[in-house]
Amino acid sequence: MTEPAAPEGYVWARGVTFSAPTDRVEVWLEESFGSADVVQNVHMLTPALSEAFDVDEVPETWRAMKRSVEGTSKELMLLLDDADPTAVRLHLRRRAD
Repeated sequence: MTEPAAPEGYVWARGVTFSAPTDRVEVWLEESFGSADVVQNVHMLTPALSEAFDVDEVPETWRAMKRSVEGTSKELMLLLDDADPTAVRLHLRRRAD
């Protein structure tokens, strides 16, 4: 787990990176989010995702997601590289509100 600097307007941020065979990642997505389709292919990252993961260029194999965690002041971001094994990067941060 990493503790990157929280961007302005946020209290804290945490990150986790792991890799696994693609079929295992798809099962994890379904178990965690109800569907593997929650993470969409991306051709460019939003500024928030780019800042959270400290990346500028997006390879064709990447998928990404950003969502608020319902009922909390937290945001969850997920970046997948669909090479095999699939690399998974999670970023969670809490808004200051």
